[in-house]
Formats: sequence, C-alpha cells, structure tokens
Amino acid sequence: FHRGSRSLAVGALLAGSVGVLASAPLVARILFPRLAAEIRQIFNRFLQAPPRTRLQLERSEATAAPENGHIGLSLDEMAAVAERLLRDTGLTRNFAPLVLLHGHGSNSQNNPHNSAYMCGACGGAAGGPNARAAAQILNDDRVRDRLAAKGVLIPRDTRFVGGYHNTCNDVVTYFDVESLPPAKRQEFELARVAMQEACERNAHERCRRFMSAPLTMSFRQAHEHVKERAEALGQTRPEC
Repeated sequence: FHRGSRSLAVGALLAGSVGVLASAPLVARILFPRLAAEIRQIFNRFLQAPPRTRLQLERSEATAAPENGHIGLSLDEMAAVAERLLRDTGLTRNFAPLVLLHGHGSNSQNNPHNSAYMCGACGGAAGGPNARAAAQILNDDRVRDRLAAKGVLIPRDTRFVGGYHNTCNDVVTYFDVESLPPAKRQEFELARVAMQEACERNAHERCRRFMSAPLTMSFRQAHEHVKERAEALGQTRPEC
C-alpha cells in the first residue's frame, strides 16, 4: 500500500477511491489540533504498542568501526565521557540521591526552522538519546570505580535518570524508569511532579509572548495551549 500509493497508476486509483477519507483527519488537525493528536496517539498505541528498548553502549571489540561488534564505546571511553560531563557541569561532589539528566529538542508539525530549535551539541538533533546514554553510563558501577580513581566519588545509592524535554510543548519524557530500584520510585515520583509544575510555569511564561494566548490563563491552561500550538498546522513557529 505504501509503495503503490507512490506509483502513477495505483496512486491515482487510491487517491480517487480512499483519498477522500484523509480529509476527515486533516480537517480535525486544523480545527482541533490537540484533540486530533490525542486520538492519533491512542490509535497508534492500539495498532502497535511502543516497543521496550535498551541501549547497547559497550562494544565487544577493541577498535571502533561501523560493523557489528565494533559499534559503541569501550569501558575506558565511557568513563572518559562520564568524567567530562560531570566536570564540565560542575557536578563532582554532593550528589543527590536522584539526578535527572535532560536532553532537549523541539517537535512540531509545520515549522520550517525546526532544526534550529534542536540541540546544537547533538548536531542539530534531539538530545534525549544522549541523556539516556549518559544516565546508563553513570549508573554503571565499573564506570564509577574508574571515576573514583580520578577523584569523582558517586555514592552507591545515587541513581541517574535520563529524560527528554520537548521545549515546544513543555513535556518531559523519561527513559528506563522501570530499572529504578523500588526505594527510588517515590523519590522519582516527587521529582517528576516538581518537573511537571516547572513545565507548566514555563509554558505560562512563554504564553505571555503569544498573540494566541490570553494573559488570564492559569498554569495548567497555558500548558495545554503550548501543547496545542505544537500540533497546529497553522503555527509555523509554534515555539517562537
């Protein structure tokens, strides 16, 4: 179906027979962008549940190359990445029991300058995968042993969680939360609620600059407004 819709004969047949069905979701995305996005997400989860994934960061071979077994980082390289990250951010002592690492990016429907809102340190891509990888590296006891030898002592009960902050709709997604020890779940839930409130307040501050948002909005209403802007086809610069 995917290939046929892009050929001359079958494409013309499909456009004439079922193309009209595409008008319903198109009109919905224009008039009710937020509702249409929620329905689309529910439909996608119904068709195929999001797969559980894990990162394979450590390579099995000594040298780096594109072939299988050569992709990834050695243990020493992971330790070097971890040390550079911690020293560059000044996080070398007084570690909290739970540390959240957020990458950032911007997802919207119709922004021709979308890549300009992405992470420059990630080469113009979203920073979520990097945050997820960094958290996994910093949770590795072998990496921590190497860091301790260099004067960076991470307590054994400190856990790192990677996340992705979508700066367009002010939503944060977290990775590998299921791997947290049970004792850390309550701490993470408190941090997640605090971050949710911070996102709502950040959305409220941003809405002061949007002509589409009245100044009388509450924090929750402002958050819903930026979510709708991210899904609206008529917003060519939804994040502004």
